[in-house]
Amino acid sequence: MFMGILFFMEIGDSACLLLFTDGYGRQFQIDGPSAGVQTYTSYEAGNVGAVTYYSPSGLVGTENHYYTNGHLSEIKLDGQTSIWKLQTENVRGLATKVLTGDVTRSYTYDTDGLPTGRAATRAGVTVFAQGYSFDAGTGNLEERRDETRGLAELFSYDHLNRLTGVAGTAGRHGDTGGLRFRRCVNYSPPTVNSAGQWQGGSKNLVILSEFS
Repeated sequence: MFMGILFFMEIGDSACLLLFTDGYGRQFQIDGPSAGVQTYTSYEAGNVGAVTYYSPSGLVGTENHYYTNGHLSEIKLDGQTSIWKLQTENVRGLATKVLTGDVTRSYTYDTDGLPTGRAATRAGVTVFAQGYSFDAGTGNLEERRDETRGLAELFSYDHLNRLTGVAGTAGRHGDTGGLRFRRCVNYSPPTVNSAGQWQGGSKNLVILSEFS
């Protein structure tokens, strides 16, 4: 077991995710809630080569990853439909614009390379926008803002820079230093499916996360 790697997540009262890692600590299998979707990851030259999804009824599809000069440049579904494509990057090599279906995602950073915001637009309309504030000294995330709805959540840490609170919800650390957290997630951002169609995010999930 590798320290600091998430290996179990409980969603709701019964559903859970089990995450498995290989000998290098790399995630290679995820078993979804209630024997649902299973995910298998293969690697090529140290990079993710493909991620394959299975449901109880069989193969769902495969995400094929393509690289330019060792950096991820595009992801295609079953080697054909582009579902993620790098458009531009800054002088640090950080992505500033990515195309996912018909949604354009933009990213901004501060002078230290820490993210300050991200947004998603579709047909010229902003459908998602978040802002971030980091402690430049520690790199800890201090605030996350939903710019479209005017909401914000604050993060707190102890003297060892361990996360202790999110939006007023406290966590605790076990004897090995692992964090055990329980909180209600009221919102998750919308996504684009493999067909490039817009679909809403989930709401009101109770998530229990446990780190080794």
